[in-house]
Amino acid sequence: LAVVAVLFEISDTNNTGLDIILSDDVLENVMYPSANESFISQLSLNELIPSVSELNTSGYYYYEGSMSTPPCTDVVRWNIMHAFGGVSEYQMGRFRMLYEDKNGSDFIAPNYRELQYNENDIFGCIDTDISSSTTKAASSDDSTGLTTTDI
Repeated sequence: LAVVAVLFEISDTNNTGLDIILSDDVLENVMYPSANESFISQLSLNELIPSVSELNTSGYYYYEGSMSTPPCTDVVRWNIMHAFGGVSEYQMGRFRMLYEDKNGSDFIAPNYRELQYNENDIFGCIDTDISSSTTKAASSDDSTGLTTTDI
């Protein structure tokens, strides 16, 4: 199983893709699901995450690990992109609404798992200067300018 992850950082502007996901109708259906299935048809992945060009040139980290949900099987090849998506403070507030019911009580449990020790190697394919004392091996691909490094 391979996972490609794009992390998000706080931005001054709203992410147009997240605006669609965080609309009142969609959040209401997440908090109080109905018997009818609903789909978000107007969402474009291009609006949600960084551009393909940015993803192709910013590099990534790679490691073998486990699923983040039970049974947490150790079968995942994680690819963490070095390019970040943006999410505004307002949008983070909308996400946090999922943790509360209409009375302000806890509604949905946190969706994270405690940090796990991973004895596997982490590899970086990034355009940066990394000290040789922290690396096991490095190779360069002259066509991209990126260096693959065993961190």
